[in-house]
Amino acid sequence: MSNLLKKIPKPISTMQDYTNNFHYHQMTEGDQKKYLQHLYDNDYSVRDISKHVVISETKVRSKIDAHRGRGLSPTPNRS
Repeated sequence: MSNLLKKIPKPISTMQDYTNNFHYHQMTEGDQKKYLQHLYDNDYSVRDISKHVVISETKVRSKIDAHRGRGLSPTPNRS
């Protein structure tokens, strides 16, 4: 696990951001999108979210846009 910690970039602001970044990168891509969307829907700016999880603003925007407007994916009909 220590090798994983070395690969995570050090955040600019606080230990909390470092912890948030670590947990964010442990999530599946779908959960990452939901998490970012949740923050955005609760009035956090793209810039603040970017700093919070230590990823680029462009990446935040693309993940939010990818999730916005989507509902649960339909499950295949298994008859």
